[in-house]
Amino acid sequence: MPLKQLTHEVEERFDVLARGSPTGLPRHRTLRATMDWSFDLCSPAEQRLWARLSVFPGGADLDTAEAVCAGGEIHLADVIDLLAGLVDKSVLVGEQGQAGVRYRMLESIRAYGYERLDPSEARALRGRYIDHYRDVVEAHRIDRIVPDQLERYRLLRRELPNVRAALEMCLSEPSTAVEGLETATAMWLYWLLAGSLTEGRYWLERGLDLVPGAVGARAMALWVDSMLALRQGDLAVAMPRLEECHTMARQAGNEDVLPLAIRTSGLAAFSTGDAPRGLALLEESLALHRATGDLDSIAFNLYYAAVYGSMEDPARAARFGEELLALCEIRHASMSRSHAQLALGIAMWNLGDCRRAGELVSEAAEFAQEINDRWTLTQCLEVLAWTAGARGTTNGPPGRWARPTRCGRWWGPHRPALDTTRGGTNGARSSPAGSWENGLSRRPSATGRGTAWSPASSPRSAHDRARPGWVRGGRQGTLSAQ
Repeated sequence: MPLKQLTHEVEERFDVLARGSPTGLPRHRTLRATMDWSFDLCSPAEQRLWARLSVFPGGADLDTAEAVCAGGEIHLADVIDLLAGLVDKSVLVGEQGQAGVRYRMLESIRAYGYERLDPSEARALRGRYIDHYRDVVEAHRIDRIVPDQLERYRLLRRELPNVRAALEMCLSEPSTAVEGLETATAMWLYWLLAGSLTEGRYWLERGLDLVPGAVGARAMALWVDSMLALRQGDLAVAMPRLEECHTMARQAGNEDVLPLAIRTSGLAAFSTGDAPRGLALLEESLALHRATGDLDSIAFNLYYAAVYGSMEDPARAARFGEELLALCEIRHASMSRSHAQLALGIAMWNLGDCRRAGELVSEAAEFAQEINDRWTLTQCLEVLAWTAGARGTTNGPPGRWARPTRCGRWWGPHRPALDTTRGGTNGARSSPAGSWENGLSRRPSATGRGTAWSPASSPRSAHDRARPGWVRGGRQGTLSAQ
């Protein structure tokens, strides 16, 4: 069956005739008849709540249902009883989790409820939904060095389907595009740690297309989009975005963006092979953040200076890493602590302290695996591979066992040739995507032991702007502007 026809059949699933005895009950003839029968069994208030809850593709807890669905004919105090009634009628399923009870619907039940949503109340519901999830994302930013950092990350991961729906609502109408762009920007560290760089760029670039001009939200989004593009090795997009960000950051009202733009320029310099300039820019950005006392931004600058600077000046990078680790421990920020351990471990590796590097990165890897921090885990596994190789080598020239591999995600397009032979002759290794032609280099470390490690951006292919599969519309879940 052609894909288009299959899609049509799925969308029309409510009207497909059931096989069986023609003498069966009328409500069993089609799925729609069954849904209609169930809907009629509900009270008017339960019917209205069923329709309103259909906008949550990821389900909702009691607080969220009260915040978004109460109003008009549904009083706030009645929401809990209406939820219980829908659970009793098997419209909703209540699932007990660590964060409490979460209510969800089967997809067909949710799609039916969306069809029954009254267009006259859809716009007000849409506004409450957007405001709620914008506040949720802002209140649970994980780029804050706070004790509940891990709980914030888990909440965002749990609410991601609903956040996607809110982003789609925002970016489907120019009047709410700024809110969508701000929400996608605030999620920047989540996109990175979850390995969802392409998705993050998708939302950001949709928002940037809709929010032109000298708007503060655009300036902030530009540095995030350029940073994610750098991590994917997409300099063709990253550099123009970064240049525009610098221009806007020097305009009145956007002063807080300037240190972030300088920091991202430092990462870009490392990506293009200019390590001294990259470290200088990171230190300039760090000084600006220290001047304002922004501890959250100071922490991220310390991280980048430790990781990226370990190639240029491993001793100084280690000092940055130690400062970051101490800051995270004082503030009980468990996620950032694992990042600090990775950064300091890389600096220790480049200083020749293989034992301490392995201890730090092993602990960081265990934590990253536990919380599904894919980005950090990938870096940790590579560093652990180097330390494992070092422990297994007793003979041979220094540096022979510590070759960075294709798994590295920090390398940009300006890479020297990879030593692919046992004798040390430089060769070239190409990839199907053509992004690995130059390979990686082995450079003696500052101590003469092992191989120095140098970060840059991921050698991934350019961003695919095609509409991705996570975006849903119409009856499948997002509430379009009515």
